[in-house]
Amino acid sequence: MYNRPFGHTTPDGSSANNWSNTLLWGRTKSLSDNSKENSYLLESLLKFRTRNYVWTRIENAGRSNELLIPPGSALPPNFTESPIGHVAAYSFGYDRDYRVAPHLLAAPGAQFTTYTTPTALISIYGAHPFGAVAFVRFRITQ
Repeated sequence: MYNRPFGHTTPDGSSANNWSNTLLWGRTKSLSDNSKENSYLLESLLKFRTRNYVWTRIENAGRSNELLIPPGSALPPNFTESPIGHVAAYSFGYDRDYRVAPHLLAAPGAQFTTYTTPTALISIYGAHPFGAVAFVRFRITQ
C-alpha cells in the first residue's frame, strides 16, 4: 500500500489532494486436489480539488475447470481440477462530495467495469461482459 497527500492544505489542516494505491497478490487452493491459482489486484484512488475522487481497479483471478460444473452438483468421478485461464476486471469510477447537512457529505458517482475471460469461460461470463453502476455515497464528517 502507498499513500501520498499533496498540494495545498484545507482550512481544517488536511490535504486537499491525495493519491493512494494498493497492490495485492492472493492464492486460492483447491480443497479437492490442492491445485493452486494466483490472483492479483491493483487499485488506485486519486482525490483532487478537495472533493473529487477518481479511481481504477484492475483484478486478475486465476480460474479452474471447477467453474464449469453446475452449482450444487457433486464433482464427477475422478475429477481433477486444472487451470483454464484468468478472468480480468477493469473498473473506472468517479464521484464528487457535496455537503448536504452539518457533518454529512453525499457523493453521487458512477463506475464502469469491463472484463476479459478465457475461451473456456465464455459460456459462463459471456464474450464481452461489462457492468455499470450509478450510486450516492454518504459519509459522516467531523
